[in-house]
Amino acid sequence: LKAPDRVYLPAQLGRAAIQFRGRYKGGNLEPTIRLEMVGRDQALAWDSAQAKNVLIPRYVIFNWFVQVRIIDIRVFWRFENAFSQRGEYDVPSGIIPGPRALYGVRWFFRN
Repeated sequence: LKAPDRVYLPAQLGRAAIQFRGRYKGGNLEPTIRLEMVGRDQALAWDSAQAKNVLIPRYVIFNWFVQVRIIDIRVFWRFENAFSQRGEYDVPSGIIPGPRALYGVRWFFRN
């Protein structure tokens, strides 16, 4: 690959996902599953500690999202950085956050 020549502009940024969503039981049951991959190629970034531009390595992070809707109740679970990818992230010495999960229940009330 070509070496980056401009600060903070990687040669490639990418996001790819595959999603399954179905409706069952007359539309009252709706499962959703989404698997996602987010990545960035290597980039130049200013490092104030060294007072020069340094090359930050590429990274790929995997995320997933699972949700089940039953009538108006939604149970969901989102998991980011599933494989605990660690390394520099967009700025020198900025470490990629570890895995993060968000889960819960959403319930809509209507008249």
